Amino acid sequence: MGFYNATTNDLYAAAREGTLDAAFVIDTLDAWAATRTRPTVLVLDNAKIHHSATFRARLQHGEDLDAPLFYLPTCSPHLNKMETPWRKINYEWLRPEAYRNFKTL
Repeated sequence: MGFYNATTNDLYAAAREGTLDAAFVIDTLDAWAATRTRPTVLVLDNAKIHHSATFRARLQHGEDLDAPLFYLPTCSPHLNKMETPWRKINYEWLRPEAYRNFKTL
């Protein structure tokens, strides 16, 4: 999972073994928020997890994030700056055998 700053070209990334769930996304979001030094808008795609009850509840009670949310329009991966690096990583840089287990990944 990653947060990309298009202004500074910084990437904040986190990985874990297993399924990506709302708890991991929220923990990663909180860790990322602690690294910010300037006002930030959090741009989200429309992944189901970004609309889950757990995720929305955290954001409703998360004034401490101090990052307004902006959801990209549906079906607009061309507007998501993270899509290009993820696509390159998944389809060009990693070989299929890298996905055998977390260690090789």
